[in-house]
Amino acid sequence: MDNVKQRRSNVTQDDFDQCVQGLLEKNFEPTVTKIVKEIGGSFSTISLMFEKWRTERNQSLYDSAVPDFVKHASEKMGREWWSLVQQDVTERVQQVEKDAQMRIKDIKLQCDEYLASIVDFEEALESKIMEIEHLTESHTKAITAFHSEITEYKLNQAKAQQSYQALVETSCAERDTIKAEFNTEKEKLNAQFKNQIRDEKITAEKMEKTLRELIDEKEKNIIELKTKLAKAN
Repeated sequence: MDNVKQRRSNVTQDDFDQCVQGLLEKNFEPTVTKIVKEIGGSFSTISLMFEKWRTERNQSLYDSAVPDFVKHASEKMGREWWSLVQQDVTERVQQVEKDAQMRIKDIKLQCDEYLASIVDFEEALESKIMEIEHLTESHTKAITAFHSEITEYKLNQAKAQQSYQALVETSCAERDTIKAEFNTEKEKLNAQFKNQIRDEKITAEKMEKTLRELIDEKEKNIIELKTKLAKAN
């Protein structure tokens, strides 16, 4: 150390701070004895300033924030996990919607087939009515027989209409069932998603706690080492 410095009897806080900074820059651990040799002053005055400086220094170590690398690692892990969860949920929802659309398409095709059969039946009925009108002029018995056929055709038409209505109602019921199953699956996925978030949060908290304990342990070791060095001096 430089022993040529002018030593003073009245040492100010600024003198003390400059001396401590100079020792640290030279890689010397500040002590009361070294500071007195550097700038003078009484041991009692320098001791009070030294204790205050050491307390503030130790407190700053304890108040250190979570390291940036820990924050960055945690944020990166959260983004990657969130991306995977979103992809999984999207694929499941799309599959459910695809299945529902295929089922609705099949039902619509069946409805179209029934409508086509009804149209064909109506055309056939019109044809039979025309036949009856033509034969009425020539044969009375034929008219009675054709009336029976008309009655049967009407009954069949009513049955076809009932079948069509039943199919429509079934289609609506199946649509409601598919919708309910979709909502149930959606709620299940949401519940799984919330559970995954909770588990990941617990894991992150445990990791942060472990890192904090490691940092505290290192800080404790540093303090103990500095105390030993101070005692050695």
